[in-house]
Amino acid sequence: MYENLNGVQHKSAVIDVTDTCNLRCRHSLYFREEHDSRDMSSDDFLEGLKILKNRHNILSMGWSGGEPLYKPEVVSKGSKLFKMNQLFINGTLPISKISNLLTFISLDGTRKLNDNIKGKGTYDKVMQNLEKEIIFFDILNK
Repeated sequence: MYENLNGVQHKSAVIDVTDTCNLRCRHSLYFREEHDSRDMSSDDFLEGLKILKNRHNILSMGWSGGEPLYKPEVVSKGSKLFKMNQLFINGTLPISKISNLLTFISLDGTRKLNDNIKGKGTYDKVMQNLEKEIIFFDILNK
């Protein structure tokens, strides 16, 4: 699928930081079937990102997973390689304060619908984490 792409420019890309996640969402491609984990060491992952960035002139990176906040050091260091970054998280882990990231939190509708898809209590956990972020943001801006 990706053979012979030397010199091809891709201005943006999305990468799965890890295939590990704390949820078992009904729609998740990682949990439709059992699979062997293919996680790389953080150093190898970051080295591979540098190669891809330079080879394809990538300017914008989307950070996804599994749950990318299981490897916050990869996201933090890796996001410094790109001009623009988008972080796609489930919101159930504490939301990292990593600069240079536009963060998107996945919710699947109302509390009832979200918890039916992602597991009981996930909606409330996301809301708690968001509330902590809003309070933190308010304190910073006073």
